[in-house]
This record gives sequence, C-alpha cells and structure tokens, in this order.
Amino acid sequence: MNAVEALQRFARFQAARASTEFLDVDVADDLSEASTHPSSSKQFLVSLSLISMAVRGSAHSASADFEPAPDEAPASDFDVLDKLRSPNGQIERQITALRRGGGLLCREGLAERLDFLMSALEEEGEIWADDSPHSLRQMLLFLRAKPELRCPMVTITPSRTFRAQWQAGGNRHLALDFLPDGQVRFVVFSPDPRHPDRVQRVSGIVGRMDVIRAVEPYKVLRWMTDAGA
Repeated sequence: MNAVEALQRFARFQAARASTEFLDVDVADDLSEASTHPSSSKQFLVSLSLISMAVRGSAHSASADFEPAPDEAPASDFDVLDKLRSPNGQIERQITALRRGGGLLCREGLAERLDFLMSALEEEGEIWADDSPHSLRQMLLFLRAKPELRCPMVTITPSRTFRAQWQAGGNRHLALDFLPDGQVRFVVFSPDPRHPDRVQRVSGIVGRMDVIRAVEPYKVLRWMTDAGA
C-alpha cells in the first residue's frame, strides 16, 4: 500500500469515528507504516493537508447531524445527582429495593400501590415533601418487623407522609401515620367491650417500636393478621 492509499484509508477512518460508526483498528497501523517510507515527501505532505481538510469537514458535518435538540440534551452529572437526592428519587429507590426483596410477603402489591400513589401525585401536579422518603422508610421498617400483618392499604396524608390502614367490617379500623422522626400517630376504631353496639375511638402518638403494644388492648391483632382476617 502506498502513502496516498494509506492516507485515504485514514480519512475514512477519521470520518467513521466522527459519525460514531464501527471502524477498522488496522488503519492507523497502515498509516504509520506508509508514512515511514513515503515515495515522495512533498506528495505525502500535500496529500496529508488535503485529507486533513476533508476530515475536518466530515467531522463538522457529522457533529451537526448528530447534535441533540435542546429538549433532548443529555442530563449532566449534577442533574442526575439532584434527581437521586430529591424526595422523588429517594422514594423510587426504596420502591426498587422493596421489589428486590425487602423481607415482605406482600412486597409486590405494596410496590404497585406506591407506584400508583407516585403517578397520582405527579398527575395532580403535586410534589413530595422533604420528609416523605423518611416517612416511607419508617413504614417499611415497621412492616418488615411485623411480617405476620396483612398488607395494609397505603395512602398519603396532606403533609405527604405515609399512612397504613387495616380494616375489618365497619367498626374495626386502625390507621398509622408514620412521621419522619420515627414517631407514629395512631387511631383505632373498635367495638366497645362494655357496649357492643357502640364503637370506641382511641388515638395517640408513640414510637414505631411501641405501636403494637399501644393498640393491642383493642384486639386489633385479631383482624390485622391473615389468621384473624
């Protein structure tokens, strides 16, 4: 192969790189070999100059053809990091971790419910609060510690924290609002043992680890578990 042929191959090699096509890795080696023994140094330099101009033109054209539109511009590393740190990003990661294992028998149903809540909030043009991911974490920690409980109905409170609810009939209801600091607000509706035709309402706030102890006197475990459902 003479110098001109090698340089022509090199031009095609550079143009292929500019247009992100697959290239022949042997082209650069051929160029090195040809430039070591050029038949005419003047011819070699003129050819190199002309081909260099052509390569620059091809690269410019290729970059113009493949330049992304403004609304398709790739996100910067800072944009990606901001998304991961945002309440929405943190909640998405918790849902992903829940699906991968999470220690819950009802993890798939719970993950689907959380996905639904995220979509509903987005459709309404609302955003999560900074405390929302911490509230979700507290709820998941509680549920993992009590695998015998039936999968609750999960909703969002006006302050964007998570609420887990269990219900049996019209007079048995338990709602737990998980606060980001590990506290839990609870409300229990259950039959009054002294007056079966009446419903008693009890509410309070306790630590996450003390929830079951606080509501146990109202026989809620009988209808919060699969065995008592």
